[in-house]
This record gives sequence, structure tokens and C-alpha cells, in this order.
Amino acid sequence: MCTAADPPLLSLQKSAYEEAIRHKWLRSEQNGYDVGDQAVWEWYDLNWLFYLRYRRLEHLLGHCHWSEFGQKSFGILSTNHDFDQDLLEGILDRLCAGQENLNIINWAFERSLDIDQVVRILESFDVNGMRIDPQTP
Repeated sequence: MCTAADPPLLSLQKSAYEEAIRHKWLRSEQNGYDVGDQAVWEWYDLNWLFYLRYRRLEHLLGHCHWSEFGQKSFGILSTNHDFDQDLLEGILDRLCAGQENLNIINWAFERSLDIDQVVRILESFDVNGMRIDPQTP
């Protein structure tokens, strides 16, 4: 995770591809031969959605500036202090675990949480707007 005061602009696609290449290298080492691009696609199939969500969280919290998410949303959760921090953490934990908006809204209803604030947090995270297809060079 990036932690610099002014994080550099990074490429999510490039970083993901580097992770996929590392995965390919590890799988090749395990097998004793070059497993080829199948291992790259395996990484994307297994990891892309969670990788994307985690990087989105880093971007919204202002820890890493990922170019694919844009300047407007960078650091938005670190500067918006009107959210209940415990609620925010609970929602972010669930998003990073792969839950969707409806799962989180149901969770909030079950616990009689402030639904208006839950919706505002979910709108800030914009799960549906951040769905990006992977690209490989």
C-alpha cells in the first residue's frame, strides 16, 4: 500500500499485470516449466475483482492514487468526516470481502443502522461505477 504524503499517480492495469506475471513465475517454478499465459489469466480470474476493490479503497482513502479511478474521487473518504467511522469501517470491510450493495444494505437493516448514511457511504465507494475490465499488454 502506498503511504506517501503525495502519492504518485499509478496505473492499476500495469500493477495488476505485474502481479499476474509474478503469479505466472511462481506457478512455473512450482511446476518446473513455463506454464505460459494460462497462469496470467488464472490470476485475473481468481484475483481481479478483489484486487480492483482493494485498490479502489486505497484510492478513496488517499493512500494510493490510481489513474483509472480519476482525480475527483481521490482521497474522498479521508476528507469526508461526517461519516460514522465504525460504520464506515464495517462497510469497507464488507466491500473488500466481496459483498455487494444489497448485501450491505440488508446487513444495515438487520442491525438498525442509519440507512441514509449507509447509502451515502456506498455512493462514495461507487461499486458499480468502478467495474473495470482487465487489460493486458
